[in-house]
Amino acid sequence: MISDKLNDPASTVLNNARVALEKWEGTEVGIHPDSNPALTLGSGTAIALRAKAGDPFILMKREEINDLLREAGVPEDRHLTIADYEALRVIHELPTADAMKKAIADSNNPKFIRTLTDSERIARLNIEIRKQALVIDQEIKNELEKLDIVKRDNGSGADPNKVKTKLDEIYASLTDNKYEALISFGFNAATALIGRNLVTALANGDHWAAFRDILIGSNPTKGVGAKGLQKRRFGEAGKFSPFTGEGGRPVSAVELETILNKYTAEEAISFVDFFVRKNVPLE
Repeated sequence: MISDKLNDPASTVLNNARVALEKWEGTEVGIHPDSNPALTLGSGTAIALRAKAGDPFILMKREEINDLLREAGVPEDRHLTIADYEALRVIHELPTADAMKKAIADSNNPKFIRTLTDSERIARLNIEIRKQALVIDQEIKNELEKLDIVKRDNGSGADPNKVKTKLDEIYASLTDNKYEALISFGFNAATALIGRNLVTALANGDHWAAFRDILIGSNPTKGVGAKGLQKRRFGEAGKFSPFTGEGGRPVSAVELETILNKYTAEEAISFVDFFVRKNVPLE
């Protein structure tokens, strides 16, 4: 399981996943808005949450935010006071990321601007990666249990032994860089992104299909942050791609023709853009 891999002292997955996530989540040590906009602590710890897309973001309670600080080793004298929290709530209610950034800067409050030291930021991100890995593992299991390949012989539901066997096969098939890709892909969004298509691909050992699903199955091409998210998906998909990394091969003319004929124009453009950006040669 991904969570087990992170706890293996001989594994570099945690460190590599953190470095990869810092590229997308940033290395800010303060409280800042993401592109939604929603307030975030350090590198990718959301402190304003919503139940589902389209719902309003709800700011965490002061005690919950302070618990996050405590987990990262921040001493009590740097936790949010009631007055700090009330000021943060005003910032949270601002309509745009730019307005939030300006209000944080204008506050001159070190608890907002330099909430964490860099070592505390890293500790906080490591904790968050481990938490998210548990969610990703659970989503993979949840989706796997819906598939026919793990049903009981009488068809009455998932067979726990078949589920365990298939999960072991899935995780055994993953290289470290694929573990890292799944952590990045599911970080803060596992319940939305770890779906049946991806899990079916992993269960069948079909990493081409996993590459395809990560590349085009979850990447909005419009809206705030779409371009940055596309670059992130290219990086994650590349870890499953047969065309990149050690042993990568050219894309054949037949494969390219199939892509152009099978997928929508928008999806085909994503494939071609990936091949161009990754310098994948045409066979």
